[in-house]
Parts: sequence; C-alpha cells; structure tokens
Amino acid sequence: MSTTVPMFTIDTLLFSKKLEKSGMKKETAEVLAEEIKEIQMQSQGALATKSDILILKSEISELKNEFKLIRHEIKIAMLTAMMGTGAIVALIEKFIN
Repeated sequence: MSTTVPMFTIDTLLFSKKLEKSGMKKETAEVLAEEIKEIQMQSQGALATKSDILILKSEISELKNEFKLIRHEIKIAMLTAMMGTGAIVALIEKFIN
C-alpha cells in the first residue's frame, strides 16, 4: 500500500482542552490526546488509497482472464481424452467383432 497523507487529523491541543473543560485532569487529557493521535498515525498504513484499489482491480481482472484460459485448456484436454477413449472403444469393438 502506498504512503498517504492522513485522511483526518486530530488537533491534540483542542481535544485535550475539551477534555479538561469536561472535568478531566490536564495531564490525563494530554496523554489521552497524544495516544489517540499515535493510534491514528499507526492505522494510516492499513488504509487503501484509490490508486491501491485500482491496482487490485487490475490484478483481479488479469486473474479472471487467466482462469478463463485455464478453463478453456481444461475443456480441450477433456475433449481430447474423450475422443481418445472413443477411439479406443471403437478399436476394441472392431477387434471383438
């Protein structure tokens, strides 16, 4: 996956001030805000970009085409085997009669 600018950012100062205003101790609010920001930064690598998705769609399309080719080759091999079996049966019948 490619490196991207975060989809959203957390204003840790504003967040911690809001927590303080709601009654949380300043130190606790600051630590909580920093930890949330750290989690956000770590999770950014797990997000796919539009470019990542387009690449995957292309790869899936290529795989579908390969599967179609393999399926076609299997059908040809089965028909060939059936024709060979038919020829053997015909020879056996000719030999018996």
